[in-house]
Amino acid sequence: MTPLPFMFQFARREFDPGRPSAEFAYQWKHPGNVFAVLLILGGDVVARALAQLVGSRLTPVAFSFGWVAYATTAAASATGENKLMPLADISCKVINGETGYVRDNCSWIIGRMVRDFEMWMDKQPRVLGHPALPSDQRTNPVQTRVNELIELKWLGQRERARDKGEVDPQRPRKAGLCVSVYRAKHATKGCPGYDAPYVTGFLTYIIQLGLAAIPCGLFGDWSILLVTAAGIGLCLAWGALPQWYDEKWACRTNTNKTIVLTRGNGSQHAIVIQGAGCGLDLEDLAAVDTGAFMQRGPRLAPIVLGAAWIILLITASAVTQNTWFLLAVGGVGIIQNLYVAGTSRPPQAFGLALEFVEVIGNLKCMDVLFEVENRYPGLGKSMLSVFFTGQNKISTSPAVASLIDLRMTPTVKAISLGGEVLREENVVNAYEAGVRLFNIYGPSEACIDAIVHRNVVPGVSPRNIGRPMSSQVWIVSPLDPRRLVPPGCPGELALSGTLARGYFNDEAKTERSFLVGCGGTQIFN
Repeated sequence: MTPLPFMFQFARREFDPGRPSAEFAYQWKHPGNVFAVLLILGGDVVARALAQLVGSRLTPVAFSFGWVAYATTAAASATGENKLMPLADISCKVINGETGYVRDNCSWIIGRMVRDFEMWMDKQPRVLGHPALPSDQRTNPVQTRVNELIELKWLGQRERARDKGEVDPQRPRKAGLCVSVYRAKHATKGCPGYDAPYVTGFLTYIIQLGLAAIPCGLFGDWSILLVTAAGIGLCLAWGALPQWYDEKWACRTNTNKTIVLTRGNGSQHAIVIQGAGCGLDLEDLAAVDTGAFMQRGPRLAPIVLGAAWIILLITASAVTQNTWFLLAVGGVGIIQNLYVAGTSRPPQAFGLALEFVEVIGNLKCMDVLFEVENRYPGLGKSMLSVFFTGQNKISTSPAVASLIDLRMTPTVKAISLGGEVLREENVVNAYEAGVRLFNIYGPSEACIDAIVHRNVVPGVSPRNIGRPMSSQVWIVSPLDPRRLVPPGCPGELALSGTLARGYFNDEAKTERSFLVGCGGTQIFN
């Protein structure tokens, strides 16, 4: 039988265990095609770095690994979705402080403002003419208030743990709700923020060109300098597209709207920004359809630049000597991209200058909203649907209920009000929202609600307090609580059944209010 041809080739191969090590050594000395492969990795980093710095005609995002991957993806997005700006990488809510309308944020600027809030919250200038802050809050007012709330919460947790004989809990990371109020100054659309992330781009360009010039000066190899210069030129051309400006600041200016930014229910902070007639319309910015701005001309530019990046990729794959310098150029660039994409920036870096007004914080979310409503009418009410979501029943007082627009809380099916006289606005609010309203009566001495009027609707007198729940109700004589009055005659209410034992350490008051009524039963009058 004749041997197969490939067996002759296999048999003629030399046994050379040193060949792999030689190939490894050559690859590490001249890493061919590695740069071309790296150019197609890390496109997300480039996209975030561009979103941070674009706005003006000069956007210094360094030439680095990932540009080819980003350029081809962005070209496809420009032709299909008609947009260049990436979506916000942080989820948050945008609330209109007047109407209470809540929308999800789609703006990169708003998302980064909320993400980096703890970095810039205490670095904004104080509003002129506003009352001075307490001495302990003049340096970092928001952080100081947050620390106070955390300490109060921790103190309460430790006291409860000691009462139960348990180990002290760890210090909580957040507590309650802090509402920080800021006032907008003159807004500047198209401002890329001339801060450290912006300046590092130009410094990186200089370093990259210097690295690429070394093999040209030492060995006459100008290929790396050519690839580097072409890459930097394409980076600047991509950042200069006018579509970036249209998408990043797609909003009106000089607004008087008051907008609330927050991550939602359970978050530590709510950011209130007053437009003051000179700020950006953040509600526009959060909801804008960026694809509506791209026309045919701007749409072709990303496609042309994407093709140019592919040509550069093919050209770079031909570099086989001194490739370590090319890798160094890309490595320096990706470091700058990572820094820019992840760094924290203040609002003024996005053209939105702010002034600090005040901070309102409390362990109880409802108490915070109530205080905000007292200082800024309508603002506390607008946040209720965000910080009280998912409830199907509410039990509160008529005064607090007047702050709640039940039409904005579709999950609520019933509301119980007590402690005060029922208001007509409470009745109308519940009726228009299709929510069942219960008017509750129950003094503190009863420990529980005692009387309820179910399904209160407009036209029904609030004076009708309803029927007993878990106790008995008596109408007694004002002169003698032990005597009942005939039906239809005026009298006072007295309760019997499930009652408290009396007033703590006040026997005289207990004897006056907790009596023995008809049939020997204990009553409260």
